[in-house]
Amino acid sequence: MVEFSRRTLSNGLRVLVHEDHSTPLVAVNVSYYVGSRDENPDKTGFAHLFEHLMFAGSKNVPDFDDPLQRAGGENNAFTTNDYTTFYEILPAENLETALYLESDRMAALSINKKSLDVQRKVVVEEFKETCLNEPYGDNWHHLSELMYHKHPYRWPVIGLAPEHVENATIDDVRHFYRSWYTPSNAVLSIAGKVSEAEAFALAEKWFGSIPAGNTPVRNLPPEPAQKKPARKVVKADVPVPAIYLAFRTPARTDRRGVAAQGHCKAESTPDRPPSGKATPAAACVRRSSSCQASPGSPARLGERRVLPIWLGGSFAFADASSEPKSDSAPASSSAPVGRPVRVRCTRSRSAGRRRAWIPSSGRRTPLRRSGASPLRRCRAVSR
Repeated sequence: MVEFSRRTLSNGLRVLVHEDHSTPLVAVNVSYYVGSRDENPDKTGFAHLFEHLMFAGSKNVPDFDDPLQRAGGENNAFTTNDYTTFYEILPAENLETALYLESDRMAALSINKKSLDVQRKVVVEEFKETCLNEPYGDNWHHLSELMYHKHPYRWPVIGLAPEHVENATIDDVRHFYRSWYTPSNAVLSIAGKVSEAEAFALAEKWFGSIPAGNTPVRNLPPEPAQKKPARKVVKADVPVPAIYLAFRTPARTDRRGVAAQGHCKAESTPDRPPSGKATPAAACVRRSSSCQASPGSPARLGERRVLPIWLGGSFAFADASSEPKSDSAPASSSAPVGRPVRVRCTRSRSAGRRRAWIPSSGRRTPLRRSGASPLRRCRAVSR
């Protein structure tokens, strides 16, 4: 069980802090309680569109990735039916860089015609590539409409049709941003080599002055009980026939869901799920690992069923013996393939005691290369 402390800022932002001094790194995660279920049926795909727009720059940071990479960090994001998450992992000494960047795009994201046109093309091409031009790419479109008939879960995260994003206007996008991307609708988590006192103080420093915004109101239509199986046969140009089975299960917080989730060995992926493949109803699929059922559990012993779970923003190092052997390792690899890697950071001579890529004023003001301190040099070393 991960131990953490929780506080809520005056603007409604919930802050979670997990102190872990066994690592030289820190992870910052900002989750907004908005997903594809919060979209208009005639304007789907907006939550996924914002996963991209949030990297298009903000009032004081025209390029989100560059200062973070210069601080020795990396970042990514993913969208689900229920929430959207953005995360950064970087050396603990540069924690404020991530907090500054996240707070600036929460306070004042740059939404203009240029950024919308660019990201709209990216999202539409992703839809065409993964859903229209790939074998079985539209399977979640078919499954979602079979599982749900009233609830917004009836369309996948990537949207019902590319035209919904293609026809999005500046006003549509700005309204969606003002409605959902507010402190009162977000959770900030900080985990790693940082004290709780420092983490909460930095959260207040960078996020405390952002207006709370309006509290979103949801009126999600209830989904009628499913009385009988739903089936659909789709004929398409695919390599081989495929069968998909999906099961609606109780909510994770529902005790009835324990039987469905607690007795099966869960498989995880080393990366986040594709945006179009997140599922609100756990789909049991046949895999090679056996279900670890206990006496009295609904899953039969020996039945090979797994509830897939996704670990966004987390990483697992696999044992080298469990990986397929390769004749040659990548030329850019600085550590043996499959072995744990830790990061060792040293200051450059001119770095002094200043941290990387945050305004010297301590406020959300534009970054200037001349005013930023040289960054820590990090190298990967094998244990």
